[in-house]
Amino acid sequence: MDKQIDQLKMHVLLTHDDIFTMRSDVANTYPKMSPSERTFIFANKVRFQLNKHYLGVHEDHVKHLTTHVLSKTLARHIYEVNKHDLWQSICDYDTTPESKLNIAKDWLEHSANIRLSEQRLAAALHLKAEKRLRPPLLVTALCLLILLLAVSGLNSLHGPKNAHIDDPRVSYATYQPHEHPFFYTKESHYFPYERINIFALQSYLDMERQSMLADYETLQTIIHLAYQSNIDALLLFAIIGQEQGFVPNTPTTDARILNNPFNVFHSWQDYNTTLTDSTLIAIRTVKRRLSSYNGQGCPIEWLNGIYAEDPNWHVGVKLIYDKLKSVAGL
Repeated sequence: MDKQIDQLKMHVLLTHDDIFTMRSDVANTYPKMSPSERTFIFANKVRFQLNKHYLGVHEDHVKHLTTHVLSKTLARHIYEVNKHDLWQSICDYDTTPESKLNIAKDWLEHSANIRLSEQRLAAALHLKAEKRLRPPLLVTALCLLILLLAVSGLNSLHGPKNAHIDDPRVSYATYQPHEHPFFYTKESHYFPYERINIFALQSYLDMERQSMLADYETLQTIIHLAYQSNIDALLLFAIIGQEQGFVPNTPTTDARILNNPFNVFHSWQDYNTTLTDSTLIAIRTVKRRLSSYNGQGCPIEWLNGIYAEDPNWHVGVKLIYDKLKSVAGL
């Protein structure tokens, strides 16, 4: 092994304490969420920290590289990440030799201040017949599912004082929706927040709908706000499905649609804001309308009266909602 590469093991990026602190923060902030939902948020927090150490690498590659790091560390109960782990993710990356050389060269120069000749670099990367990775989505799903089991073991490492984090006796009766004067309205008994299988939802959005919503940050933003507001996240995704066909990930799709996939204030063209802002407005609109639901007919049909001019809007939303429930409901 190249001596300079080997020395990357000395550069620790995340310690055991760092990882445990992030996990505890997620568990204490989202006590009502299921373990799989908390794992999804936790993995993204770790991923966010790792992203900072892939300087010089395009973000499209970084997503797959960080997934590989998670699968080789946390998923295997290794609770420390160093720069060599990042280097190894590049060595194992499923791409062409030329691309791998360029990624490794750029990462070493920008993130590790190491410059190697092309010959040394190729030798360090072991550029020959390599074991290829699974497709990115399958790697992600498998990694995070294994990660769910791995991070649950962190409690035992810290003894009984942290056992309450995943204690099923934790009461959800104390849960209160995040009060915000702009989007919080009278509480409705219809479509409260429910636990979902995030991995199944992400897989459906990515594989069957080819949707931009399958992106980690986008998915987490909507689910996080649904949780804070105590509203069913699948209802929000169903509305997006009806309004924008789940924002297909195609060359002709305007990425700005993601700023307002709910078409609040008429359309994403008329009101192009941020995903957080449009989600909160959609939540406020839905909850306000549901708070006056008279109990007759379908509550989604009741939403139709304020959300859309098309009288059949609710039919599409209900069909999509039922599909999402069958895919990601628990």
